[in-house]
Amino acid sequence: MTLSEQRQLLVESLKRREYKNTYTQDSKLRLNVYENPRGYGDCSSTMFTTYKMISGINIGSYSSSQAQNKLGIIVDVAKSELPDESNLLPGDLIFFNYEKAKQNSSNWGTWKDRYLHVGHVEMYIGDGKTIGHPSGFGPRIIDMRTYCNRMFKSGETYSISKRFVFNVNSYDAKFTGIESGFYSWCMNLQNEIKVKVDGIPGPEVLSKVPLIKFGTKGKVVELVQQRLIDLGYDIGKYGKNKDGIDGIYGLKCQEAIKSIDQWVLLKNVGTDITVGTDEWKFLLNIA
Repeated sequence: MTLSEQRQLLVESLKRREYKNTYTQDSKLRLNVYENPRGYGDCSSTMFTTYKMISGINIGSYSSSQAQNKLGIIVDVAKSELPDESNLLPGDLIFFNYEKAKQNSSNWGTWKDRYLHVGHVEMYIGDGKTIGHPSGFGPRIIDMRTYCNRMFKSGETYSISKRFVFNVNSYDAKFTGIESGFYSWCMNLQNEIKVKVDGIPGPEVLSKVPLIKFGTKGKVVELVQQRLIDLGYDIGKYGKNKDGIDGIYGLKCQEAIKSIDQWVLLKNVGTDITVGTDEWKFLLNIA
């Protein structure tokens, strides 16, 4: 089975379940997505069960763990209220940040430590449509633009898209994201800040990375620039290779970080655009 065929099978398997399942968050029932004649599930268990059955991949059974799962690669990062469809392939997962919707609620404590405050996931199925199971009977197919706009208005904003079916050797994804390239990048960063080099980011790395301000120069800035490029940001034609990597944190880097602050981290953006703790957490894939 080719990668394209596998992606399409993920989509077709879910489409065949359209409106056959009842929404539940019961820890056992939610895994009975493919039970006949009627099954159960929620947004994340539907994706978990489908990927496990078709691709044999454990992407995690909850949306926040799926968004952070290092088996997947980031193929799109929010720069507006909806994904750039040109970056997506059928089977890619689209994640939504619930911070604005939940931060003033009584149960914010259960949300604030989730990776990117993710609370919902949809699967892209092609032709501008997604499939998911947010409530009631499902899964259901919906126009992606319409759904993302509706979610945005309710404070449940698009965050990132990830791909779990890809060719590691040829990187058929447009962006290198979170896979072997990420580990190599992380090890280079660990070496530069003089901590244990194992390719696994954690509290020690986060405690040692510097605050990067406008005009900051050096190897760590080069690594930040490389990460931004891997995530699909245009940081200009600077540097000896004209790829934007020149080791200087300038205006184009600030524009990329500002976009991350505004659309992914949902921060109030001021005039002083720095790479601080929150930005490093995102670049390092740390909750």
